[in-house]
Amino acid sequence: MFETDRDGDLEIYSMHRDGSNLANLTRNAASDRHPSLSGNLVLAFSSDRNTLDGTEVGGSGIYLLSLETGQTSKFTTESGNEESPAITASGDRLAYVSNRTGNFEIFAQGIGASMGPSSAPVNLTNHPSEDRDPVWSPDGCRIAFSSNRDGDWDIFIANADGSAPLNLTRGFDEAFDGSNERWPDLVINEGMERVGFSSDRSGDWEVYSMYTDGTFLLRATTNLALDAHPAWGPSGEAFVFHSQRGEN
Repeated sequence: MFETDRDGDLEIYSMHRDGSNLANLTRNAASDRHPSLSGNLVLAFSSDRNTLDGTEVGGSGIYLLSLETGQTSKFTTESGNEESPAITASGDRLAYVSNRTGNFEIFAQGIGASMGPSSAPVNLTNHPSEDRDPVWSPDGCRIAFSSNRDGDWDIFIANADGSAPLNLTRGFDEAFDGSNERWPDLVINEGMERVGFSSDRSGDWEVYSMYTDGTFLLRATTNLALDAHPAWGPSGEAFVFHSQRGEN
Protein backbone atom coordinates (compact mmCIF):
# COMPACT_ATOMS: atom_id res chain seq x y z
CA MET A 1 0.00 0.00 0.00
CA PHE A 2 1.25 3.48 -0.82
CA GLU A 3 0.03 6.98 -1.64
CA THR A 4 0.72 8.67 -4.97
CA ASP A 5 -0.44 11.69 -6.97
CA ARG A 6 0.07 10.00 -10.35
CA ASP A 7 -3.60 10.61 -11.22
CA GLY A 8 -3.55 14.30 -10.29
CA ASP A 9 -4.42 14.07 -6.59
CA LEU A 10 -3.22 11.87 -3.75
CA GLU A 11 -4.76 8.38 -3.83
CA ILE A 12 -3.93 5.08 -2.15
CA TYR A 13 -2.76 2.25 -4.39
CA SER A 14 -1.84 -1.37 -3.87
CA MET A 15 0.43 -3.62 -5.90
CA HIS A 16 2.40 -6.83 -5.64
CA ARG A 17 6.05 -6.67 -4.64
CA ASP A 18 7.12 -7.21 -8.27
CA GLY A 19 5.14 -4.14 -9.35
CA SER A 20 2.24 -6.05 -10.89
CA ASN A 21 -1.51 -5.75 -10.16
CA LEU A 22 -1.42 -1.99 -9.57
CA ALA A 23 -4.81 -0.79 -8.30
CA ASN A 24 -6.25 2.55 -7.18
CA LEU A 25 -8.22 1.81 -4.00
CA THR A 26 -9.57 5.27 -3.13
CA ARG A 27 -10.45 6.94 -6.42
CA ASN A 28 -12.12 10.30 -5.61
CA ALA A 29 -11.69 14.07 -5.88
CA ALA A 30 -9.96 14.61 -2.52
CA SER A 31 -6.52 13.69 -1.13
CA ASP A 32 -6.22 10.25 0.52
CA ARG A 33 -3.08 9.51 2.56
CA HIS A 34 -1.42 7.45 5.28
CA PRO A 35 -2.62 3.89 4.49
CA SER A 36 -2.62 1.29 7.27
CA LEU A 37 -3.70 -2.29 6.53
CA SER A 38 -5.06 -4.95 8.86
CA GLY A 39 -5.01 -8.56 7.74
CA ASN A 40 -5.57 -7.75 4.04
CA LEU A 41 -9.19 -7.01 4.96
CA VAL A 42 -9.53 -3.43 6.26
CA LEU A 43 -7.63 -0.36 5.09
CA ALA A 44 -7.48 2.71 7.34
CA PHE A 45 -6.51 6.02 5.75
CA SER A 46 -6.81 9.78 6.23
CA SER A 47 -8.64 11.97 3.75
CA ASP A 48 -9.68 15.59 3.42
CA ARG A 49 -12.98 14.53 1.85
CA ASN A 50 -16.05 15.02 4.02
CA THR A 51 -18.50 13.09 1.87
CA LEU A 52 -18.24 9.50 0.68
CA ASP A 53 -18.27 10.55 -2.99
CA GLY A 54 -14.96 12.32 -2.38
CA THR A 55 -16.09 15.94 -2.31
CA GLU A 56 -13.52 18.03 -0.45
CA VAL A 57 -15.31 20.31 2.01
CA GLY A 58 -13.22 20.47 5.17
CA GLY A 59 -10.39 19.18 7.33
CA SER A 60 -8.98 15.67 7.22
CA GLY A 61 -10.61 12.69 8.91
CA ILE A 62 -10.03 8.96 9.30
CA TYR A 63 -11.82 6.48 7.03
CA LEU A 64 -12.01 2.69 6.90
CA LEU A 65 -12.32 0.73 3.65
CA SER A 66 -13.35 -2.94 3.52
CA LEU A 67 -11.27 -4.61 0.82
CA GLU A 68 -13.85 -7.42 0.67
CA THR A 69 -16.96 -5.33 0.03
CA GLY A 70 -15.57 -1.97 -1.09
CA GLN A 71 -17.55 -0.21 1.64
CA THR A 72 -16.00 3.03 2.94
CA SER A 73 -16.95 4.38 6.37
CA LYS A 74 -15.94 7.61 8.06
CA PHE A 75 -14.51 6.72 11.46
CA THR A 76 -13.88 10.12 13.06
CA THR A 77 -16.39 12.95 13.35
CA GLU A 78 -14.35 15.82 14.85
CA SER A 79 -14.18 19.18 13.05
CA GLY A 80 -10.36 19.44 13.27
CA ASN A 81 -7.71 17.35 11.55
CA GLU A 82 -7.24 13.62 12.08
CA GLU A 83 -4.43 11.84 10.23
CA SER A 84 -1.84 9.05 10.29
CA PRO A 85 -4.10 6.14 11.29
CA ALA A 86 -2.58 2.91 12.58
CA ILE A 87 -4.79 -0.17 12.78
CA THR A 88 -3.84 -3.18 14.90
CA ALA A 89 -3.05 -6.48 13.19
CA SER A 90 -6.21 -7.93 14.75
CA GLY A 91 -8.26 -5.07 13.30
CA ASP A 92 -10.02 -4.23 16.55
CA ARG A 93 -8.30 -0.97 17.53
CA LEU A 94 -7.25 2.19 15.73
CA ALA A 95 -4.75 4.88 16.73
CA TYR A 96 -4.55 8.21 14.94
CA VAL A 97 -3.23 11.76 15.29
CA SER A 98 -5.66 14.59 16.07
CA ASN A 99 -5.44 18.28 16.94
CA ARG A 100 -8.88 18.32 18.64
CA THR A 101 -7.25 19.42 21.92
CA GLY A 102 -5.27 22.28 20.34
CA ASN A 103 -2.05 20.42 19.56
CA PHE A 104 -1.41 17.10 17.84
CA GLU A 105 -1.93 14.11 20.14
CA ILE A 106 -2.37 10.38 19.56
CA PHE A 107 -5.83 8.98 20.22
CA ALA A 108 -7.09 5.39 20.16
CA GLN A 109 -10.54 3.84 19.73
CA GLY A 110 -12.01 0.39 19.34
CA ILE A 111 -13.38 -0.69 15.95
CA GLY A 112 -16.84 -2.26 15.83
CA ALA A 113 -18.27 -4.90 13.52
CA SER A 114 -19.70 -2.25 11.16
CA MET A 115 -16.31 -0.47 10.89
CA GLY A 116 -17.49 2.30 13.21
CA PRO A 117 -16.13 3.22 16.66
CA SER A 118 -16.90 0.72 19.42
CA SER A 119 -15.52 2.96 22.18
CA ALA A 120 -14.91 6.62 22.95
CA PRO A 121 -11.56 8.14 21.89
CA VAL A 122 -8.79 7.98 24.49
CA ASN A 123 -5.87 10.43 24.45
CA LEU A 124 -2.80 8.19 24.74
CA THR A 125 -0.15 10.92 24.83
CA ASN A 126 -1.76 13.93 26.56
CA HIS A 127 1.31 16.17 26.33
CA PRO A 128 1.72 19.87 25.37
CA SER A 129 4.27 18.97 22.68
CA GLU A 130 3.45 17.30 19.35
CA ASP A 131 3.02 13.53 19.13
CA ARG A 132 2.77 11.91 15.71
CA ASP A 133 3.39 8.80 13.57
CA PRO A 134 1.74 6.10 15.74
CA VAL A 135 2.32 2.41 15.01
CA TRP A 136 1.24 -0.68 16.97
CA SER A 137 3.45 -3.60 17.87
CA PRO A 138 2.39 -6.81 16.05
CA ASP A 139 0.61 -8.10 19.17
CA GLY A 140 -1.10 -4.75 19.84
CA CYS A 141 0.37 -4.51 23.34
CA ARG A 142 2.63 -1.51 22.69
CA ILE A 143 2.61 1.60 20.57
CA ALA A 144 5.54 3.56 19.12
CA PHE A 145 5.33 7.18 18.02
CA SER A 146 7.36 10.31 17.27
CA SER A 147 7.40 13.26 19.67
CA ASN A 148 9.27 16.53 20.12
CA ARG A 149 8.54 16.65 23.86
CA ASP A 150 12.26 16.48 24.69
CA GLY A 151 13.22 19.26 22.26
CA ASP A 152 14.03 17.47 19.02
CA TRP A 153 12.00 14.69 17.42
CA ASP A 154 12.54 11.28 19.00
CA ILE A 155 11.02 7.81 18.83
CA PHE A 156 9.03 6.79 21.90
CA ILE A 157 7.43 3.50 22.85
CA ALA A 158 4.65 3.05 25.41
CA ASN A 159 2.12 0.52 26.62
CA ALA A 160 -1.06 0.22 24.56
CA ASP A 161 -2.88 2.54 26.96
CA GLY A 162 -0.15 5.20 26.59
CA SER A 163 1.42 4.56 29.99
CA ALA A 164 5.18 4.34 30.66
CA PRO A 165 6.42 6.21 27.56
CA LEU A 166 10.13 5.62 26.92
CA ASN A 167 12.40 7.71 24.68
CA LEU A 168 14.27 5.16 22.54
CA THR A 169 16.50 7.59 20.63
CA ARG A 170 17.58 10.16 23.22
CA GLY A 171 21.20 9.08 22.74
CA PHE A 172 21.05 10.14 19.09
CA ASP A 173 20.34 13.72 20.12
CA GLU A 174 23.15 13.75 22.67
CA ALA A 175 25.74 12.26 20.30
CA PHE A 176 24.78 14.12 17.13
CA ASP A 177 23.83 17.63 18.30
CA GLY A 178 20.06 17.72 18.03
CA SER A 179 19.27 15.07 15.43
CA ASN A 180 15.66 14.18 14.66
CA GLU A 181 14.14 10.69 14.52
CA ARG A 182 10.70 9.98 13.05
CA TRP A 183 8.38 7.48 11.35
CA PRO A 184 8.81 4.32 13.43
CA ASP A 185 7.64 0.82 12.56
CA LEU A 186 7.69 -2.20 14.89
CA VAL A 187 8.24 -5.89 14.20
CA ILE A 188 9.04 -9.05 16.16
CA ASN A 189 12.22 -10.61 14.76
CA GLU A 190 13.71 -13.78 16.28
CA GLY A 191 11.64 -13.26 19.40
CA MET A 192 12.76 -9.66 19.95
CA GLU A 193 10.97 -6.38 19.26
CA ARG A 194 12.72 -4.27 16.65
CA VAL A 195 12.02 -0.70 15.56
CA GLY A 196 12.80 0.84 12.18
CA PHE A 197 12.90 4.63 11.89
CA SER A 198 14.41 7.54 9.99
CA SER A 199 17.03 9.95 11.34
CA ASP A 200 18.81 13.05 10.03
CA ARG A 201 21.83 12.48 12.28
CA SER A 202 24.13 12.18 9.24
CA GLY A 203 22.94 15.42 7.64
CA ASP A 204 20.18 13.87 5.53
CA TRP A 205 17.37 11.44 6.34
CA GLU A 206 18.45 7.79 6.43
CA VAL A 207 16.77 4.59 7.66
CA TYR A 208 18.00 2.86 10.82
CA SER A 209 16.85 -0.03 12.97
CA MET A 210 17.53 -1.31 16.46
CA TYR A 211 16.00 -3.48 19.15
CA THR A 212 13.65 -1.61 21.46
CA ASP A 213 16.06 -2.20 24.34
CA GLY A 214 18.50 0.10 22.51
CA THR A 215 20.88 -2.60 21.28
CA PHE A 216 22.05 -3.68 17.82
CA LEU A 217 21.73 -0.33 16.03
CA LEU A 218 22.06 -0.64 12.25
CA ARG A 219 22.12 1.98 9.51
CA ALA A 220 20.22 0.52 6.56
CA THR A 221 20.61 3.25 3.90
CA THR A 222 23.59 5.39 2.87
CA ASN A 223 23.08 8.02 0.18
CA LEU A 224 22.52 11.76 -0.26
CA ALA A 225 18.76 11.55 -0.84
CA LEU A 226 15.90 11.41 1.64
CA ASP A 227 15.09 7.87 2.83
CA ALA A 228 12.11 7.65 5.18
CA HIS A 229 8.96 5.81 6.32
CA PRO A 230 10.34 2.26 6.69
CA ALA A 231 7.74 -0.53 6.85
CA TRP A 232 8.77 -4.02 7.93
CA GLY A 233 7.78 -7.23 6.19
CA PRO A 234 5.96 -9.78 8.40
CA SER A 235 9.11 -11.68 9.42
CA GLY A 236 11.29 -8.64 10.06
CA GLU A 237 13.88 -9.84 7.57
CA ALA A 238 13.34 -6.90 5.20
CA PHE A 239 11.49 -3.61 4.89
CA VAL A 240 10.35 -1.17 2.24
CA PHE A 241 10.88 2.59 2.47
CA HIS A 242 10.28 5.83 0.61
CA SER A 243 13.25 7.46 -1.14
CA GLN A 244 13.88 10.57 -3.23
CA ARG A 245 17.07 9.19 -4.74
CA GLY A 246 15.42 9.10 -8.18
CA GLU A 247 13.75 11.99 -9.95
CA ASN A 248 10.98 12.25 -7.34
